[in-house]
Amino acid sequence: MERWRSVPEAVLARLDAEGERTMVRSHDGVRFRGLPAAALAQRVRAAALALAGEGVMPGESVGLDGPPDLDWLVADLALLCLGARPATAGVAPRHIVAWGEPARAGTLPLERLVHDGYDGLVHGHRDAVDARVAALVPETLAGGTTFAPITHGELVDAVKATPWPATADRGVVLTGPSRRRWRVRAVGVYAPLQRGLTVALGRGADRWLTDAEAIEPRRLVVDAADGAALRAAIALRAEDLPPKARPGFDDTMSALAPEAAAAVRGWLGGRVADVLRVDAPDAAWLDGLFGALDVPVRPV
Repeated sequence: MERWRSVPEAVLARLDAEGERTMVRSHDGVRFRGLPAAALAQRVRAAALALAGEGVMPGESVGLDGPPDLDWLVADLALLCLGARPATAGVAPRHIVAWGEPARAGTLPLERLVHDGYDGLVHGHRDAVDARVAALVPETLAGGTTFAPITHGELVDAVKATPWPATADRGVVLTGPSRRRWRVRAVGVYAPLQRGLTVALGRGADRWLTDAEAIEPRRLVVDAADGAALRAAIALRAEDLPPKARPGFDDTMSALAPEAAAAVRGWLGGRVADVLRVDAPDAAWLDGLFGALDVPVRPV
């Protein structure tokens, strides 16, 4: 029986247990790279400790300014550890955590936060972070929007309800940049990590297929926006197929010619076993495409 009460509790426990295994990969502009799981957990705790020192309080909205890569995950988890949450559009946060491009004036550079937090961890203050995590209650806000906030309890329910397999299946999960949305990050990032799966943080848009070819994922997580980007990328590649292979690239994509189906499998890395479709009710083409590839699509 799963007894964890919050997502940061569950994810940090899994990262600690996996040690040197790489569980999250993101693209650095050249290739997909990752950190050992325990090192990633240390970065999260260090960032959380430093943010607490900056005065970030439970319930506070904090701005995140950077690409949705590995540093985004560190910043997001660090906020969750403190009972804080990413700020939504229209909110003017007291603090903004920045990474990637040179930090704007008035922001908190994530790398400096991690560096400062490491000093605290070295001096035995890890318990301060773990105590904040242990104090989280289901009613604490974890994200969402101003008009539809999400609590830690709802985030936990979404993670536990996600139909990922047991840890024995260590296939890579490729999740698109819509992971900034709370349901996509619950299904496509936190749920697989909690199960012991490896997550690749895809760049999305026109990079869907190049990312898939590099990662060879077993599973994809898409929502309506990521699905539209995937469809556009496939349609663009299809223009290079010989004429006899092009039939079937229509509104449903359910009647692909065998040569076209084989090409799409290759574009997706050749190993996709299933797809989780998050909040994308109008996706007949997605069901049709993967139906033609004999890959099940599960709505969540």
